[in-house]
Amino acid sequence: MVAVNNASLHYLCVTDQLGNATDDATRNVLTECRKAYQLVYHQFEQGSFTFRNSSYQDVFDLEVKAAPAVKSCQTTFATPALPPWI
Repeated sequence: MVAVNNASLHYLCVTDQLGNATDDATRNVLTECRKAYQLVYHQFEQGSFTFRNSSYQDVFDLEVKAAPAVKSCQTTFATPALPPWI
């Protein structure tokens, strides 16, 4: 259940950031990220259900599908370094 909750929180966070994005490049990245976490959430939710039914191979198969989606969303938003006098 923790994975489902985390995926849901990430999806909501990305959705919130998308609502605040002002430039097209950021909106495009966040849109793809939101789609990825929507897929991850769905896969983890299904995985939780199949785990409760002792269908462990199905859980593994769902995780294999979710991993690339998470990786595709690992975008770093960098901020400039602070000047040395601060």
